[in-house]
Amino acid sequence: MLGLILGLIIVVVGSELLSRSAEGISYELKGTYVVGSVLLALTGNLPELAVSTSAVLRGHQEMAMASIIGSVAVNILIVMGLAALLGGWRSDLKFDNKKLQADLPMLIGAMGFFVFINLGRAEEIHLIDGLILLFTYLLLLRFMLFSHREMYISHETIITGKRRPLRYWIALFLISAVMVIVGAEILVHEVKEIFIEYMELDEKFVGFTLLALAANLPEHMAVIKVAMKGNGEMAVGNAIGSASQAIYLILGILILISIFTGNPLPTHLDLIYLAVFAISVLITMVVVEDGKLTWFEGWVCIVIYLLASASIYY
Repeated sequence: MLGLILGLIIVVVGSELLSRSAEGISYELKGTYVVGSVLLALTGNLPELAVSTSAVLRGHQEMAMASIIGSVAVNILIVMGLAALLGGWRSDLKFDNKKLQADLPMLIGAMGFFVFINLGRAEEIHLIDGLILLFTYLLLLRFMLFSHREMYISHETIITGKRRPLRYWIALFLISAVMVIVGAEILVHEVKEIFIEYMELDEKFVGFTLLALAANLPEHMAVIKVAMKGNGEMAVGNAIGSASQAIYLILGILILISIFTGNPLPTHLDLIYLAVFAISVLITMVVVEDGKLTWFEGWVCIVIYLLASASIYY
């Protein structure tokens, strides 16, 4: 148990330092918006990627796939749900729905990917699938950073306290990235020892719940904190963006890693995972179309996640 706590602490601290260093690099580069934006996106995805990659390398392909679906569920049902429940208890969290409508096709496409591979005859995900996902992610970066850049600039990076040179932030970025990778390795090892081997829990349930929740905990807490200050756009936008990137970037990389290591990811998932994915997308579409997030919608999101987790467990 101490190892599990240690691994989680290292991932959380490393993620926080990673985010801070990325902001520092972005600030010091000043006008280089593209570099800063890519680094900030990477800091949000690296912990989850490190945890999922460690699971794949240890031979837990089903746990890794479940953690990807779990990440979508956590971002939409738990993070957005808690943000609505805590931030919208007194007044609804309102946002510009036209800005967020541009992100919905990414999420719908991600759901379509899982539906199609599940309906296909192949037992394992092919290399071409991973390449398509990664190429789509590159096109997404072009969409966000160039052709529709104005839609995604919501704030400027502000560094408080003592200014640091660029080499300081770069060194901190590299050190914190190593921390996240080491912490992820410890975390996955301890999860396997405690929850799968000792408690004999199904690895798909562990991936869907524990790994998905722990992998991006700092970012989740930051989004909920901002939502409590009334920023509904960040709560909903982060839920859509993080869920989509979990498919296009993280799963795309995992597919390549699993194939090159000789342990391809499976294509056929239990219908419960597809159902959770579909319901999460439908809820997001309703929220975005309405242009506001109410506390009761948040409660419904949390209830759906709890029911899905219970169904997977039993």
